[in-house]
Amino acid sequence: MTTFHFVSGSFRSLSLFLLAFDPVHKSIHHVQTLSTLGPHQYLATNQHKDRIFTTTWTEPPSLQSWALKRNDSQPWRLSHLHTVPITAISSYIDIPPPFTHIYSVGGPTGEVHLVDEHTNSFGEKTQQVLFIPEEDLPNADKTRVALRYGSHGIESASTPSYSLTFVPVLGANTIEIYSRDVSSGSLTHLGSSPSPRGPDAHDGPRHVKVHPNGKILYCITEHTNFVDLYEITTPPLSTPSLNFVSSRSLIPSHLQRTSPNEFRGDTLMLTPATTAHPAPYALFTTTRGRTPTTRGWLSIFAIDEDGYFADGGSPDGRDYHAESVIRYETPSSGGKANAVDLLTKRKVPTVSRRVLVVGGGGLDEDDENVGDFDDEDNLETRPYNQVPLQDQLNTTEFGSKGDKEEGLWQEEDQGVWILLTDDDETSAAHANKLHAIGGVKVLEWGGWGTRGVHLVAQWPEPIESDNHGDDEYHDSIKTRLHERMIGGSHAVWLV
Repeated sequence: MTTFHFVSGSFRSLSLFLLAFDPVHKSIHHVQTLSTLGPHQYLATNQHKDRIFTTTWTEPPSLQSWALKRNDSQPWRLSHLHTVPITAISSYIDIPPPFTHIYSVGGPTGEVHLVDEHTNSFGEKTQQVLFIPEEDLPNADKTRVALRYGSHGIESASTPSYSLTFVPVLGANTIEIYSRDVSSGSLTHLGSSPSPRGPDAHDGPRHVKVHPNGKILYCITEHTNFVDLYEITTPPLSTPSLNFVSSRSLIPSHLQRTSPNEFRGDTLMLTPATTAHPAPYALFTTTRGRTPTTRGWLSIFAIDEDGYFADGGSPDGRDYHAESVIRYETPSSGGKANAVDLLTKRKVPTVSRRVLVVGGGGLDEDDENVGDFDDEDNLETRPYNQVPLQDQLNTTEFGSKGDKEEGLWQEEDQGVWILLTDDDETSAAHANKLHAIGGVKVLEWGGWGTRGVHLVAQWPEPIESDNHGDDEYHDSIKTRLHERMIGGSHAVWLV
């Protein structure tokens, strides 16, 4: 298809938003607004990306699951599957291989659920994990406020030698380490890894990611704006642990020296595996401005095949090589968001004469719907009924049908489409749906040696102010307002 679908949550809207990005015309199309039990802070998918799992700030605490129905000729659709109760509001969900259990954490507690073999959704709850003494649980804060100092993320790693799970706890300034029984899904606490800068630094470890080799862990600190790199050590006959190696600043060095408290560390992602790069070649991080007057930062760090920083610089990250880090100042502070998700860029056709339309056996130059790609005034965008490109590769411009896998949608050697969510007051327009814009954005990065990161599309777009008096116009505005998002929280690609 000519569009890449994704789903976004919001801190201010109660709905989920199914959207589609058109990489040819650099535009985002609305597909579905689904009224839910939001606001949804975090979204995760299964390995097939046909099940979406969400946290929510709604009380009593719960988690939700959603089924995605894909269709080549009709709009894709999300539908609600399950809502399961949990003890405290959750912040993060992880579904690691072998994809038989769902892990979630937030504040004082975490949960392990089976994946139901019939619905591929939440099954039986098999374990509750505590991050505070059990006797303190009845009186502990179980609202979203506890996410500011309790458990906040969860990430698992498996190798032939071990299966481990890591949970950063903001207030404790530790990363908790667990062994994971792959068969039963149960977690057993092994120990804590304290902040490398000591307890007085109040780092606030927030999110972690593990390199696919299972030997390197990266951690974002919310309060001090660093990404820390650890080696995962598993000595024979000894307890696994984390060995701190080095840190890099999430913000430019002059800001780290002069105004680090104006930012809050946020998220991190590794570039997806491709044929050309089976190991990640870059680490993406984000930080948010503490107030709307301070814009956030997205940084891209070069990493080598083993997962170590490839800049050759000093531990504080001030001696970067020119092409070992890229800094992009985000369009706003990001509010509570500035979260990212990555999609490897695909090669798309450069069409100069024809528009692909839904039809029978191919392109028909006499079809009244055929326009000119060079003339945007004549271009009719059809986000849902767009042609499956693989069925239209029968012209010399695109090559034969046999070429489609190798050519048309072949992965780029480098480069990603970046989903960036925005909850800033400017984008959310102080909860005014009419003026809320850009709650989710698509950025483009072409890889090392290219012209950096740039914004290519955002949604919602502004609604043009018009004084039409007809009922049809006002009904259209009313419908569009119902569909619109007020600021984004987290979005994930469904590709």
